[in-house]
Amino acid sequence: MLKVSCLTNHFLTTNHGLKEALHDKNRGYGIVTIELNGLTFGIPLRTNLNHKYGIHLDSITKNGKTSKRGLDFTKAVLIRDTVKDIGGPFFVSEDQKKVLTSRKKMIVNQFEKYVEQYVNAVKGNVSGTLASSAYRYSTLINYHDELGL
Repeated sequence: MLKVSCLTNHFLTTNHGLKEALHDKNRGYGIVTIELNGLTFGIPLRTNLNHKYGIHLDSITKNGKTSKRGLDFTKAVLIRDTVKDIGGPFFVSEDQKKVLTSRKKMIVNQFEKYVEQYVNAVKGNVSGTLASSAYRYSTLINYHDELGL
């Protein structure tokens, strides 16, 4: 299974100015960490994943409304200090654990492809791709130096 942890208050404080990132300090952010080209990314677990740029883990129904829960690639953050930025374990349901275990390789591959397509679009100045719903609100805009852009 991929490692599921919480972002710490240190991360939230030192990264408060990130464009397009989730910023509510009054709630815990669960992330799945993925190593990519020597960088550690935290992909947030979202309760209402309403697009296809991530991985659907399961669904829940509250008050008659069904929401998809999953990993949101568009809100991935770079973890610069794994000791200070990553906290303890984050609770996920048994159904989510099963998906994270059985689809680990596919999740990593899809995230790698998501980042690679972004890098290629920036390098090639492909404005259509960058303006698409996959990248218009992506946090990757914050990490051009780290991604070699």
